[in-house]
Amino acid sequence: MNKKLSLVILGLALASVIVVALNGLSPEQREIFNECKKNCSTNKMLDMRACNDVSFECRNECRGDWKNLSQINRDTFNSCTAGCELNLSSNLTKQEKNNLIQECRRNCSAAKGIDRQESYADYRNCTRTCQDDKLNCKKAAIEDSLSCKQECTAIASNFTSGNVSIEKTHCPRPRPNDCSNESQPVCNNRNMTYINGCFACEDRNTSWYEEGSCA
Repeated sequence: MNKKLSLVILGLALASVIVVALNGLSPEQREIFNECKKNCSTNKMLDMRACNDVSFECRNECRGDWKNLSQINRDTFNSCTAGCELNLSSNLTKQEKNNLIQECRRNCSAAKGIDRQESYADYRNCTRTCQDDKLNCKKAAIEDSLSCKQECTAIASNFTSGNVSIEKTHCPRPRPNDCSNESQPVCNNRNMTYINGCFACEDRNTSWYEEGSCA
């Protein structure tokens, strides 16, 4: 519940950024700001969608693992009960053999119940982890959007006479995960230098970057 509340608070912070940013801007600057803000919103939407997709796959993996464990538990139970009638002494009476077989089967059932409880507990822990990861992912997406829209204010404020004084490249969504070592240094919004724009955007803390190393 606290994580969901934090997402709501971040959402309200985004709204306040927009209101504050529009104060004191010229019509041209507002147009620049709105276009920038639209790009931020699009990236946020794509990030949120990616969070849902990853969580869906995560939960599917949890279900798959649970089904596999359930099948293993069934196979173990069947092997256990099948062995109950083996290696019984020929000196035992029929009643004694039946008693030993019934006791063995009860033990198999008890072990099966424990295994089933443990496998279900693992499944629940797995799905909770998926949910927590999704909330953290969405929180990061909102924080990225907040940072992006804050930068929109700076971009719009620096807009004069038809020129934007700072050229920035916003990171694509989804983010890259297979970058080459091509050397084209860039500086991100947190004043960190990366070997190229791909590696910069691979870092979730990067909203945008400029060409060239940081000063």
